[in-house]
Amino acid sequence: MFQFRKIFRTSNRRVFQENTGTAPSIVAHIFIQLLNHHVTIKQILITLHFLKQYTQQVNACSLFGVRIDVYNECIRDVMFKIVTIIGPLEFGWEKRLNQVPPTTPLFQNCWTVIDATECNIERPQDYRVQELYYSGKKKRHTMKYHVVCNITNGRIIDVHGPFFGRNHDIAIARSWIEDNQIQRGEGEIILGDSAYVGLGNCLTPIKSRRFNPLDQADMDFNNVIGSARIVVEQSINRIKKYKCFTERWRNDRSLHPLAFYTASIISAIEIRTSFPIANTLNNILYL
Repeated sequence: MFQFRKIFRTSNRRVFQENTGTAPSIVAHIFIQLLNHHVTIKQILITLHFLKQYTQQVNACSLFGVRIDVYNECIRDVMFKIVTIIGPLEFGWEKRLNQVPPTTPLFQNCWTVIDATECNIERPQDYRVQELYYSGKKKRHTMKYHVVCNITNGRIIDVHGPFFGRNHDIAIARSWIEDNQIQRGEGEIILGDSAYVGLGNCLTPIKSRRFNPLDQADMDFNNVIGSARIVVEQSINRIKKYKCFTERWRNDRSLHPLAFYTASIISAIEIRTSFPIANTLNNILYL
């Protein structure tokens, strides 16, 4: 009846992922988790299509055969339920202990890797708010998020934000530790990049100075740190595969945190689980 039936009922996994950003089995997993909360497969597909394609509302409403007000309400409602219902099951500081840390002496007491990421937004109309969101690094208005990953498999265990674009990464990390009352074990350290120099119990690369260049041992140390930090970069890239984060955010700013947390939860499920390639969604896709 509608165009979306032809797109989302296809057995071509690549076509499905181009429109939703994830595998059919992941969508089925989300549907099962929200089965008792009055969420349909169609509503989940509308939300994922919004995140992945980030097309104009008129085109999306024409594709799914819904009104604009129903479309907007559906997106906000589904993302809120994913964050509040599935989020606590996927996120948690204690989940960093589910994997054995590397046996390398350098990372013997290191369980987590942290990093911050920025997303472009429209310039606020109020000039006083513009100064808060303006990022001197990106030279545009942004919103920042703090991402925490497991060092062994890159599983996202926590996301903190949003923050104004002008905030520094180390200030965001300190806010994350204080707001969540993070309790680290004895001798436990966190791995971060050079932006976190000065954060307590944080392993960071060695920075060169003008008259004190790095020697070979320092460069080898930085290479090891960079190789271990690649997991958090890959996890952030999983989140930013959705078009709404690579383009400038055009919707209400209050909706952006819900979208980012939803994408983070989906990415955490993808990393944590290994679903079969078979299109299991077709078994329950009755709209």
